[in-house]
Amino acid sequence: MPSRQELELVLNQLGVSEGDKAQLLRLLDAPRAVLYCRETDRGTTVGGGEILRALRIRSGKTQSDTARAVGVTRQMLSQWERGDHWPDAQMLHRLCLIVGATVEETLFLTTREFIAHEPLPTDRESLRDLHVKLTFQSTAPSKELDSLVLAARFGEAARNDLPVALSDQAAVWGTLAFEQANRFQNYALAQQLGSQVLTLMTASRRWFGSSQLRGIIALARAEATLLGPEHGLSRLDPYHDRVCFDDLHAWLHAEQARYLFALGEHTQAIQLGRLAVAEAQPYPVEHAARQRDLETLMGRETGLAR
Repeated sequence: MPSRQELELVLNQLGVSEGDKAQLLRLLDAPRAVLYCRETDRGTTVGGGEILRALRIRSGKTQSDTARAVGVTRQMLSQWERGDHWPDAQMLHRLCLIVGATVEETLFLTTREFIAHEPLPTDRESLRDLHVKLTFQSTAPSKELDSLVLAARFGEAARNDLPVALSDQAAVWGTLAFEQANRFQNYALAQQLGSQVLTLMTASRRWFGSSQLRGIIALARAEATLLGPEHGLSRLDPYHDRVCFDDLHAWLHAEQARYLFALGEHTQAIQLGRLAVAEAQPYPVEHAARQRDLETLMGRETGLAR
């Protein structure tokens, strides 16, 4: 069975059209061959290697650590992630387990559904627009998987600027983490995703935007729920120096006020809540949210006094 590169050479010599070549490459059944192709006229089709790389990044593992756990060389894993070769079924399932792939993600890879994935844009501005649409408008069951694909594409779009690539992927994980914590109360997954946001943003050394901050806040809420409010409070302390907008400072202060109140520091919590309201004054939506947070705290204090 030829490799993908060998088959492409043969098809080129035979004068096969690009459309027929793409179809043949998708049908190629060689364990060590790439199972996707790039369509230059319609954008870039996300391949299985990119998905594997995105899963590994989310897990926080290096190529060396992952390769050692799977039982292959780092060079072989790198070839899988680049799409030069593809693992056999046993290796692929083992790799999915090691990087913490969900059942849906594993099925996505092992059944080759990624081959037919719609091409995504390659410029970062279009990807950001797609990210916003996916985050705030999509209710599709595959939303998490789509975000994984999007994160892989962000990495490709910014492959010459590693800090930007890390920050962009952190934005995707942060959005997912926040949704898991607040919509589904899946605190274990929120903790996992939020931890990866922290890892990515620590490596990027960039300022936190709202999407990345969602991941840290989700991580704090998950740890506060699973371990106690003191863990949520300590998790948020370092991040005031990593955000540059007053509305984000206000959000952090409001979250800290929540944990202080749970720890019995009611006066300090309400003072911090008032500070959050003042910081959010120029931002109507944020100001209304912080005002509701403060009213909730004051209502709880009144209830306790009674």
